[in-house]
Amino acid sequence: DTANLDTPVATYQMGDYQPEGVAVAGGRLFAASSWISGQNQSYSYDSCVYVFDLASGTLLSKVAVGLNPQMAVVLSDGRVAVNYSGDYGSAVAGCAIIDATTLTVTQLGRPATGMAAHGQSLYAYSRSGYGASSTSTYWCYDGQTVAELPITVGNAYGISVDGHTGN
Repeated sequence: DTANLDTPVATYQMGDYQPEGVAVAGGRLFAASSWISGQNQSYSYDSCVYVFDLASGTLLSKVAVGLNPQMAVVLSDGRVAVNYSGDYGSAVAGCAIIDATTLTVTQLGRPATGMAAHGQSLYAYSRSGYGASSTSTYWCYDGQTVAELPITVGNAYGISVDGHTGN
């Protein structure tokens, strides 16, 4: 309810996990459930996107995408792209596409630190390393294939796409 932002319209329960990114598609709320903090600052990572019915607030499904999902964006055809960061160690990062109707998952085989959607295309980058020695690789998923983009940036912390021009 944008007219009255201080009054909650609905509450969606995810247990102890914390949603990091949410998206709305097909009358459903997709909440990327990342982690819970345990004792001694230990972390327990989730691997699911929680899917709720917007009208009732009912949990419809928990869709496994990969360890530590963080962002969710909607493509123009209603599919939802979700990135996951793994455990920053042995578990790999990646990016998945969820069909908002059937809830089937397609893995893209590329990590995504950040994402932006334009039409049916997903633009993303993945960063390796930190600080002055980090590098970022940009790629695009056009709904069918993944292609690396000819962009070189050292230490990227975001990506956006102009909604009018696609640039």
